[in-house]
Amino acid sequence: MNRSSMVAIGAVVAISASACTPSDEREAAYADMNAVQKADHGQAGWVPPWVPSDAKDIRIKFDIDTNESILRFTLGE
Repeated sequence: MNRSSMVAIGAVVAISASACTPSDEREAAYADMNAVQKADHGQAGWVPPWVPSDAKDIRIKFDIDTNESILRFTLGE
């Protein structure tokens, strides 16, 4: 195997390895706002204060590196 082939193979391996790095995305689910307030792990801080007190089925997905998040909840009974 010549030197250029080895460099090409090394580049493919490096790119493949970087694409497989673990994500810093996390998910959390809460039955209601009471559960959010009682949560003693840091994830509860990702639920903003404007979420209504009667919110149910609260789900959040967030990335701790980028501070991006997606929040979903239902209202009512």
